[in-house]
Amino acid sequence: MKKTLLIIVGMLFFNVQSYSQIISKVDERFELTSIMFALAGVPEYCECAIPSYVEDIITELAPYEFTEPINYIRELNTMHAIGYNNVSTTAEMLEIKNGKIRLQPQFDISQISKYDSQWNEELFAKYLKMINQFYKESNFHKFYKDHKELYDIATNRMNELLATIDTQWFYSFFGKEFDKELDIYISITNGPSNYALRNGILVGVMKDGNGMPHVNSFLTLPTIIHEFCHHYTNPLFDRWSPQMEYSANKIYPYVEDKMHQLAYSGADVTLEEWLNNLCVLAYLKETGYSSFNARVSYQVARGFIWMRRSMDFMENFYAHRDLYPHIEDFMPQLIAFLNFTADNFDSVLTEYQNRHPYITNVYPAVNSDITGFNEIIITFSEPMLGAWGFYGSGSDDPNVKELYINAVEWSEDKLQVKLILAPEESEPNCTYGIQLLPEGFISAKYFHLDNTCRNLIFNTIQK
Repeated sequence: MKKTLLIIVGMLFFNVQSYSQIISKVDERFELTSIMFALAGVPEYCECAIPSYVEDIITELAPYEFTEPINYIRELNTMHAIGYNNVSTTAEMLEIKNGKIRLQPQFDISQISKYDSQWNEELFAKYLKMINQFYKESNFHKFYKDHKELYDIATNRMNELLATIDTQWFYSFFGKEFDKELDIYISITNGPSNYALRNGILVGVMKDGNGMPHVNSFLTLPTIIHEFCHHYTNPLFDRWSPQMEYSANKIYPYVEDKMHQLAYSGADVTLEEWLNNLCVLAYLKETGYSSFNARVSYQVARGFIWMRRSMDFMENFYAHRDLYPHIEDFMPQLIAFLNFTADNFDSVLTEYQNRHPYITNVYPAVNSDITGFNEIIITFSEPMLGAWGFYGSGSDDPNVKELYINAVEWSEDKLQVKLILAPEESEPNCTYGIQLLPEGFISAKYFHLDNTCRNLIFNTIQK
């Protein structure tokens, strides 16, 4: 009995350790610097989603938007391209003591470019001066304290989501324990933007129906795992990047425009982000994330157009864990896969360009007489999810009436859909149309119907 009790206690202890609580916080350093860049009109810092917070920024802090400190922020952004993670990286290095902002003692301002190459000592020294000037003139600390209730709502909601993260997975996948000392910062100002930090992550928040901070697990959980994974994949990439240089340089020209839209510039950064996203998808797959396939397609749509092939190749990792206990053991295989993919990227591009499902057959045929028919059968090029949606007649011609659909039935294999008609609703000698909403008809791979297939026209004109 005693032995059984010890086993039960041990199991409970293991379960607690696997899902150890991670606590988030809002930090004055990040809100201060993010709001300064927002006041300067830097686009990525002008996406705060909380209406009341935006209103308070405008009311209390916008009067300072053309003062010397904020004008200097504009100069940093327009003349020196400082924005995005250049702000969060250095904000993490600051401390606020006795109303003064300064670098933490372990950092040397003369070495600032070593921490972030976008900065130099002269720029950062003046930046610190401007931060202190704005902090004092605007009475920013009062603004920060006055919003504690809002910050508490954000952190409480975030902590509920963080409690669901399986921290044990990081050891099983990377071979390294999860770092419980990582700091999880929330930025109310940052909206959809998130950044990996030296000792943690900075996560933006969106809003709920009441305009309060909202943690949407579909969006936020993968983002958090993404930033956590960077702490493991960055050193992994650094070790293996020389062997990935060939494939990086061959793949990058195909996706350069998409990567620029994501603020990923350069072949190395693209491959580094690909590797990190691959590991995030591995987490989602292994932990039973319900929208896993949607996330794969999301990465394809963002520009990592070989991601589905990558996840298919990862099945070899899972099938041979005896050979590959952790992802680093599998890296030689991943690099060989990348080289093959790079050498055959034209076929990847063809797959991407033809990723949308399309209609292969319609009975009764489009533009034919449907008098007496009780159903229309549509066959698709690949299995679908089983969702559907319609929008109008699909024609600008006012003489084309919208076809009345009584019900929708999918075949078991989801390759066909029956549109059940109501013949009594149709009139003779008329033209009818129906527009299939592309976003309503989604393939099992989570790509919407090809736009060229959406309009179907029939008639009741007997010849």
